[in-house]
Amino acid sequence: HNQKLAYIEGKLPSELQTQLEEIGFDFSNVAIPDNDDGNERRRRKNNRKSGGTRIIWQTRYDELKAYLADTGTFDSIAADSPLGVRLNRQKEDYASQRLHFDREEKLKELGFDFGNPPVQETVWDDQFEELRIFRQEFGHTAVPRKFKPNPQLYHWCVNQRLLFKRGTLSSTREKLLSDIEFDFIEGPGGSSSTRKSFLNEEEWEAVFQKLLEYKILHGDANVPQKYDKDGLSSFTQYMRFYYKVGKLSSDRIERLKIIGFSFNPNEDRWNCKFEELKRHKEMNGTCYVSKHEELGKWTRMQITAFRKGSLTEERKKRLDEIGFDIAHRKINKSNDDDSNKKVSPTEVWDAMFNKLLQFKKEHGNTLVPEVYPDDPAFALWVGSQRVKYHNGSLSREYADRLNDVGFDWKSAEMIDQEFLNL
Repeated sequence: HNQKLAYIEGKLPSELQTQLEEIGFDFSNVAIPDNDDGNERRRRKNNRKSGGTRIIWQTRYDELKAYLADTGTFDSIAADSPLGVRLNRQKEDYASQRLHFDREEKLKELGFDFGNPPVQETVWDDQFEELRIFRQEFGHTAVPRKFKPNPQLYHWCVNQRLLFKRGTLSSTREKLLSDIEFDFIEGPGGSSSTRKSFLNEEEWEAVFQKLLEYKILHGDANVPQKYDKDGLSSFTQYMRFYYKVGKLSSDRIERLKIIGFSFNPNEDRWNCKFEELKRHKEMNGTCYVSKHEELGKWTRMQITAFRKGSLTEERKKRLDEIGFDIAHRKINKSNDDDSNKKVSPTEVWDAMFNKLLQFKKEHGNTLVPEVYPDDPAFALWVGSQRVKYHNGSLSREYADRLNDVGFDWKSAEMIDQEFLNL
């Protein structure tokens, strides 16, 4: 009991703790005396988190340093060894943004590579080989739910289809599965040989007409996966799959495009959010978005994808081009995320003011129109200065600076007309 209390309070020596762990000592379920008040209980709980957990991690870190000193490399660590399992957990915590920054830095100082967890790759390769053997024996990849030789293979196949539908299956794995004619659409309760594949002309035409009716009723042709009426969900999934592997005729591609069918809804959603982030940057001068906003949640997802290695180079390049330096971004777990906010309102104002100086230099005036395609955010800022000036909310300092450069305080309508007459 005394050892447990010392552990909770962070006072248990690391050497003794290691010895106790090796003999299976359980540090949980310690009873705190009844005469402890609430503050004491909270203090001990906090000590357990900040003290005991920290000591355990430091002990494991010291073991890793000693191993590296002896061998000079991490490569010889077996994935299923205790040390390999711990390293794998650090990679998973890093990828999911749960790894504390200090721990991340300490591991990087040792040259630790936060790449994909090694165990996951081994499991995938093993199951893929099992599936390849299954196809050789049975002639298809529709693994039954209760496949006795390997009960996990069915669930593994379901997971690959789910990743494919979400657009998160890597291109390398997708190609390996395509090479053995894996059916990415086949699901529970069906067989590749009995389910509709929509390759028959009459069958395709009939379901296409149903898709037209769906669009008229719902306003788009992108059927949700759970919508099973008239076979539309399966039909749209097959069309995307056939399009991806080059098995859909140009005529059918054209007809589907005409009605607004998306062959890659995940990509379309990503592009939509990216454009939203671009507009946010134009309006605010920064890519920072609070994590409490939907766009902020999306930006955090991009950082997670980058850390897991699932963010494509193209997407990374596009994000970098608008100033979202994803490789060097860190996610603050605090409530406000203030540490990520790099540009203050004053800095934004100064940047826009400098644009105004450049506009005057090029045009000889400050008559920025309300609709200015070259820089919509700049036009909005100029308009907001006029509005604030007229309603008395513009600070004296800003008003003086604008007056010093001969800023025109006329209404937006008058400015637009004068700009057109130039």
